[in-house]
Amino acid sequence: MLTGYPATPLGELAIQSFQLAQMDYPYAAMWIAVVTGHMTLVDPHLIKPAMDAITDGWSFGRNARSIQFVKSEQRLGEPLDAIRAEFDLLRAPCSIAQTPSVNAPELLSGVA
Repeated sequence: MLTGYPATPLGELAIQSFQLAQMDYPYAAMWIAVVTGHMTLVDPHLIKPAMDAITDGWSFGRNARSIQFVKSEQRLGEPLDAIRAEFDLLRAPCSIAQTPSVNAPELLSGVA
């Protein structure tokens, strides 16, 4: 919610990258590694949009103030933009693309 990423597979990838940049948590790195392997070996059409999501989340997380210990349950009544401003999370709407609906085997077979 704070980052503004959409609830899509690429939005989730951006969130994992943001989390990795903020917290150095190994799970996010493993998750990104699995997605990178998948896009390389199974669905190469995902390479550009997935790398865009990874780099956007990483740079956004590195430039924002840490949100690791924010007690969000105590701040539910505050305006979202005020919290975003406090943690340097204000920016133009996210430009993460929608996840392509065609995967590599379908592209290779000519069935789309």
